[in-house]
Amino acid sequence: MNYINITNSVKILVYISLACTFITILLSKTKFISSIRYLCGLLVLISLVTVLSPFFKAMGELIDIDFSANDDSDNSGTSDELIINQSASYICEYVKTLLCQKYSISSENVSVSVTLDSSNTDNIIIKNITVYFKNTDESIYPEIAKYISDTVGCECIVISK
Repeated sequence: MNYINITNSVKILVYISLACTFITILLSKTKFISSIRYLCGLLVLISLVTVLSPFFKAMGELIDIDFSANDDSDNSGTSDELIINQSASYICEYVKTLLCQKYSISSENVSVSVTLDSSNTDNIIIKNITVYFKNTDESIYPEIAKYISDTVGCECIVISK
């Protein structure tokens, strides 16, 4: 129901009320005044219900509206995959930056991959991090694996390419 219909309906209700009031005042000296009041009151009540019923119907439909952000189930699957992929990318970049800063290793010599448990997208769990090194001293690999495991809180595997 739009604004114009509501205002027109309210105008009609006001006109009916004024007409009934005028008729009641005009015929107040007759012996049928109680019947006239009854009929005028009934007419105003019916008009009021007719005017307000579409308004209440619209309010009832408003209650049934789903205001959730994810309306399409196809979009939610795509957004879940996007969240998982971005999470993995951020974790890999974080670990790579952490290693490059701590051990003064060139970023071209390090690559990182991560395995995530994405069964629950509200709580993505890091299962495993694998770090690949090129042209790096292999004697520091156990120290790097322990450092990453302690920092991130998951298993870390360090491999030479």
